Amino acid sequence: MRDFTFTEMDLDSIYNLLPVSTLGELEDATGLGLPRIRWLIHHLRKMAAQDPERYGWTIPAVTHGRGVKHYCVALLDRSGRIDNIGVGAAAQIAGGAASLCAEGGSKLQHMATALQAATLDMRSPHFRRMLEAVAADSLTLSRKLDLVVARLVA
Repeated sequence: MRDFTFTEMDLDSIYNLLPVSTLGELEDATGLGLPRIRWLIHHLRKMAAQDPERYGWTIPAVTHGRGVKHYCVALLDRSGRIDNIGVGAAAQIAGGAASLCAEGGSKLQHMATALQAATLDMRSPHFRRMLEAVAADSLTLSRKLDLVVARLVA
């Protein structure tokens, strides 16, 4: 017989409480601190992506910042893709995807600027061209993510 770890028991308690609107609801119901709950959600997403057959579920991303959030369970198929979600959760997951895309697009723009600045003092022409190419690709992907965000929030 397999012994369950504290992490598995904590994940099980979170699973049984979902859906919730705030992490505070999970904190109140489980007695776990917010840092532990955030770590558990991060851990679950990472483990579910690496080994979907072990958990079979994940907690999709929610919108960042202020506003209504909806933490829910999404069942995974054997390949790790979301297979089934609760009623009404699709819009919340789309909001989470839009939030992540907006954040990623912004970070890609910052990275492109930093790479372009790094090329100014670069001695190696080969490495300079490579950084310029990566910066250009980053800007292109950032623009595409901006289009995705616009469609997801429309």
